[in-house]
Amino acid sequence: MPLNPEENDQLGMLWNSDSAKGVSEFVILHEDESLTLTIGDCYLFSHPGQKKRRGQDIDSYWKGVVTEIKKLPSRDDALVKVCWFWSKQDIKQAIQGKRVDKKLRLILGAAAQNELFPGLEEVINSSEAIESDIDVVHLTDNVDQEPVIEYFFRFVWDEHQKIIRGPPSGCAIDMCHQIWNPEEEEQRYCYTCMKWCHSACLLISRGTTQETIVKQLQMALQEQGSAMVPETLLCLAYQPIARGGPRHFTAGNIRIVKKARDLVEEEETRQIFTGGMGGMTWSEDEWIASFENYFGFLAKDRGDMDAEQVIDTAAGELGYITCDPSLYESVKGCVCETKSPPA
Repeated sequence: MPLNPEENDQLGMLWNSDSAKGVSEFVILHEDESLTLTIGDCYLFSHPGQKKRRGQDIDSYWKGVVTEIKKLPSRDDALVKVCWFWSKQDIKQAIQGKRVDKKLRLILGAAAQNELFPGLEEVINSSEAIESDIDVVHLTDNVDQEPVIEYFFRFVWDEHQKIIRGPPSGCAIDMCHQIWNPEEEEQRYCYTCMKWCHSACLLISRGTTQETIVKQLQMALQEQGSAMVPETLLCLAYQPIARGGPRHFTAGNIRIVKKARDLVEEEETRQIFTGGMGGMTWSEDEWIASFENYFGFLAKDRGDMDAEQVIDTAAGELGYITCDPSLYESVKGCVCETKSPPA
């Protein structure tokens, strides 16, 4: 998605001039509103091929991450070095009529509507082209995954070699070779294996439920003489972990479960979180409200399945899903917590 070559050359000459000085941020004004440009943040850019109309569709803008900012004393605007994000439609257009590998087509087929692909090429643009900031999250398999508010990316698009780079982002089950489609396919996470798998590739544990796991943990804590942990917190920490598909948000509930587990495992952290009270006398409502406040959820959205919830009831509907070690090639002998929870 290059700019007009002549315009890009002019901006490039200004960028490399001695008078151009690097800055960490720059404030631009849009009518009566201001926007602070910051290196590493993502923005919407107007572009030459864009048709101006009222109520401009966000998808009609180019999207990019600012990697460097320079200011010239002779100009009111700033110059920004930008790495563009490509949509799957952009990439399909770029490869039209070309021979490409099978992996690229599989990835594009599994890409979500709000999924972007950062390119490798950087271009120089004017801050005057920037309309507003946007939220673009790197979706990974990590336990501290940020929520996806607007857009996300998993892979990098090499616009010169016409290939997509990055981990397969599929399923940990060795027999499964499908790229994960966040819009259509639900995945579950094994906290012991630290891997995501398609729900359809796993076994439902009929004999193990969240309730039995919580009871086993409580008994183990008593036998060890350890400090007791509130039952509601244990329920939060050992709820099924899920993401994607029509029933779950793209990033899932893993960061909520991670926080709950930290509080279960670290008494000092739990004391700080509860203001020195430990939370043993807290009601279920108080625990849920504390998590809502921590993650910035609105109390009025509790129970609204179109908004994130502290307790993912949809994940619990299928029960616990087990990782069968015989299905793994790289994780031999894994004993998933859903079969035998840790003491």
